Amino acid sequence: MQDGRTPLHWAASSGSLDIVRDLLDQKAEVDRGDGSGWTPLHIAASAGHEDVVRELLGAGADVNKKNDKGITPL
Repeated sequence: MQDGRTPLHWAASSGSLDIVRDLLDQKAEVDRGDGSGWTPLHIAASAGHEDVVRELLGAGADVNKKNDKGITPL
């Protein structure tokens, strides 16, 4: 894991919906922050991957979780 990023972070950043789904099915930690506190939801939202954002929200991602700078995903 580079900078604390998990496979779910990388899949969210690239917009790989099928991989995101597979990782969530395998119980990936949906709200785990990277080294800067960015969750997969922060990353998907900032990259404009709306389908991934919807999938993460459906898996219970916390829209109020703040990163190290106090910024929420949405």
